[in-house]
Formats: sequence, C-alpha cells, structure tokens
Amino acid sequence: MAASTWSWQSKRWTALASFVVLVSLYGVMWYLMGGCESTPPDPIGATGPTLDTLEAMRDANVKELTLHVVWFHTARGRLPASLDALRKAGPPAGWPPTPTATTDGLAIAYRATGRRTYELTLGGKSDAADNLTLPVEVPADVPPTMTPAALRTWWDLEYTRGMIEKLRQGLNQLAPTGN
Repeated sequence: MAASTWSWQSKRWTALASFVVLVSLYGVMWYLMGGCESTPPDPIGATGPTLDTLEAMRDANVKELTLHVVWFHTARGRLPASLDALRKAGPPAGWPPTPTATTDGLAIAYRATGRRTYELTLGGKSDAADNLTLPVEVPADVPPTMTPAALRTWWDLEYTRGMIEKLRQGLNQLAPTGN
C-alpha cells in the first residue's frame, strides 16, 4: 500500500490558518453587529417617542382615559384638576367608568401641565424611576357640539392619527428622509 500524500502533517498549517481566519471573521462580525455594546441603543432616540411610549398609547384604558379628558375639556372648557375630579364629573351615559389603571393593572396618575396639556404617568408614583410618562394634548380643533357617540368616533380617528404621527417622528429619527 502506497503512503498517502495527503497526510495530516501536510494539512495542519492550512487547517490552522483557516481556523484563524474564521475566528477573525466571527470577531469582526460580532463587533460590527454591536456585540461590544453593554446596552442596546434606544431605537428612536432620547428626544423622540420611544417604542415603550407607543406601546403604552395602544393600551385601551389609556386611550379611554384620554377620551374622558377630552370630553371633560369640551364640556367645561378646562382640564380636570385631578383624576378624582374627572371621576366625580362622571362619563356620559353609555361610557365605561373613568379608568384608573392600564389593562395590565399599572396605576395611572394624571397631572395637568397647561391649558390643554397634561401628563399620564403609568405606574402611578411620581418619583419612581421605572414609571412611563406620556405627554398628552387636547386638540384645539375638538368640535364643541358633538354627541358622546360622535365624539368617541372622532377621538378614535384623532388618537390613531396622533399615534401614526409619533411613529413617523420616530422613524424619521432612525432614517431621516430630508423632508
């Protein structure tokens, strides 16, 4: 039997070089993909709406509470002083009670910040670092003479338009279009 010309001894340097190249490529890819970052970056940035903000705005109880605030503002020409004042005023007939928590059970705190602006804090504690604060504004163009059912439909469209605009702002921060 003839000795093989393809022995391990003749291929060891080729195998070692291939291994070094593969490990190097893996290291470069790990670095380029962000493997060396300790925390992932905020996908929208500190100045724009975060994904957490958009997710919180999708909560049915958050949306319902904003509708109650719009109704109160439309009926009285001002924001409620507190959630208690909003609850005491009561919603129109056929509406559910004013929500005090998200659908996940997080308490909602309310604070007026201007004539038409206010904040909803999810988590309920004004000093807790893990709370999420949502700035909200009652639109200036709320039709003043709507029935409760018409206002609910109008608000559904207005609220959705606002969420789309916040999403557009966030996406523009990720990839500016120059518009």
